Amino acid sequence: MYYYVFEQPKTAADRKLHTRVREQLEDLGIIGELTAASPARSAGELTDMGLRKGASTVVAVGSDRHINHVVSTVKTVERGLNRNVVVGAVPLDTGSTLGERLRLNNLYDACEALKKRRYTTVDLGYVESGEYFITSAEIHTATPVEITLRGDRWEVNNYITDLIVFSDLTFSFYNNLASKTGLKKIASWFLGGETNAENISIFRVRTLQVTGSVVLPLTIEGEVVAKTPVVLYRMPKALKIIIKRDKFISE
Repeated sequence: MYYYVFEQPKTAADRKLHTRVREQLEDLGIIGELTAASPARSAGELTDMGLRKGASTVVAVGSDRHINHVVSTVKTVERGLNRNVVVGAVPLDTGSTLGERLRLNNLYDACEALKKRRYTTVDLGYVESGEYFITSAEIHTATPVEITLRGDRWEVNNYITDLIVFSDLTFSFYNNLASKTGLKKIASWFLGGETNAENISIFRVRTLQVTGSVVLPLTIEGEVVAKTPVVLYRMPKALKIIIKRDKFISE
């Protein structure tokens, strides 16, 4: 059974777009049960209700933020139900990064993929506060702040303005002050070479602990989910998600 969770529409344009999605689902014969978030029922509450009613395929329709909320709820609830759920997505953000990773170029692609129900299993990120994410968790500051990053076998202190951690715990940070010696040393250890290492700040770990010299907010799609110190984890092969082709593009 397809169980759809639409994001709460904010404008007339949103409502028209949702109508187009419904019409496309009807044309493809996969209409299922339709629900829409509202002040009375959040996307998380609707997702929980669908799972407890026995939905095997939950589809999030809306922004990357909304899709991430649905994914996080599915992972939280399905553990208690002791069964696996397939998640589908119809990204409606212009230039949605999640849409690109799922190889869904437009609304029609997304609905067509739902009909074929071809899925893959992907890693998820997990914040110790209890939030799963399929997009990215981020820290941004107006001025450089000293942080400590602890990975699987290493630790580094640096001044940063931006930290971005993707769902497979690939992460990058930007240091705009003076020396990058520590960064170069880590990059060389990961990549096995010195060539242009000072320009590379992309790594992958299983666990990442972030501590700041001041308390820093960690956000997912613009929403604060935790504050430093915080630990993030990679949850291997944690989610079954519908894609257009057979490969999910990791960051």
